[in-house]
Order: sequence, then C-alpha cells, then structure tokens
Amino acid sequence: MSQTWRVPARKDTGAPQRELPPRGSHAARCVAVIDLGHQLRRKYQSQEREWKHLLYLGWELVDLPARPVVGREFLVSLHEKAGLRHFVDQWVGSIPDESDFDLLTLAGRPCYLSCDHERKNDKTFLRIEGATPPPMVKGQVVEVDPPQHKPLTWTLANGMESSLPDWLPYLYGRSLTDWIMDSRERRGATTPDAPDEPDQGMDSVAY
Repeated sequence: MSQTWRVPARKDTGAPQRELPPRGSHAARCVAVIDLGHQLRRKYQSQEREWKHLLYLGWELVDLPARPVVGREFLVSLHEKAGLRHFVDQWVGSIPDESDFDLLTLAGRPCYLSCDHERKNDKTFLRIEGATPPPMVKGQVVEVDPPQHKPLTWTLANGMESSLPDWLPYLYGRSLTDWIMDSRERRGATTPDAPDEPDQGMDSVAY
C-alpha cells in the first residue's frame, strides 16, 4: 500500500512550498527516472532496517497551467508481485517475465496519471494511484503535449559532479541529491548506521 510524501514541507528542511495539484486523471509526461541507490528502510512490521534499492519517477502534469512536477518512489523490482512491475504493466503494457526491461526508456513517455488526495494528521497529501496510456478518441490516440522540463535520467554510474535540477520535488523534506549522497553506494556503508528515515513506508508518492 502506497504512502505519501509530506506536503507542505517542514519549514526547517528548506524544501520549497508547492501548491497541491487537483485530484483526477492528468495528461502527463515522465520527466525524471532517478536511481536513488540503496537506502536504509525499516523492514515490514519491524524496527530492524535493511538496504533497499529505490527508484524515483517524476512526471510533469502538462494539462495544468503551472506544469507541476510530481513523483513517486518505488522499490527496484520487476517481480510479478512488485509495485513497480504492476505500475509499468498498466502504463506501457505487460512486460514478459523473461524481458530485460530498460527503465530509462520511461523518460519522455506520455501517460494519463491518476492522482488523489489523502488527509492525514491535518495535512493533505497527493497520492499517485497509477498511470495508463493516452486514451483513444474516434480511433486516434490523444496527443499529450511535450513537457517544459527536459526529461532527465540519472543512475549511480553518472557520478555526482553536479546537483540534480531544483525543479525536482523533495522526498521527505530532502532533495534527491541529498538522498543519493546518503545511499550505500555513495557512503560506502555496509551496516545500518544512517539516520532513521521518516516512517512513511515504501512505494510512496510525493509532490
């Protein structure tokens, strides 16, 4: 079950304040496929922690005047029961089990993104429920406008010579650059000694 990222950001984090997009289905383009590396997460129903490989996907909602960028976090797994596999199957079509699917090919791909609002602890969060291909109308696929932000792909192999662009939403009040620098790959860590992460769960969505 997906959780949500904090909106608005806490004042002590430096995360920018952003207006919450309306709920519903939005024409969107994927503008970010970011490898967050292995991050420490609590095990399910446990206080113990383990390293989990995370992926961040971001979309520009091209049907809104402000063109906001929203995102969702996934565990990196294309197992048939994984949240990422289910999400991608709905969006681009079923991936054969034997397929070596390249996640970077999602960058720039159009979709209709299903967004909802969730109220928790006197705050409202955006939750991304899923993505589907653009619909057919009168026998033709609905055209989705190109994004204003150039689609971005980033993996740990790229290094960190420069920071990621500031138009990317924050994750739990921290920039994606900070998350990457705290990954096991960047820290060279092998033991769970990093600061506790927010108790938000996995497969989260954010704005």
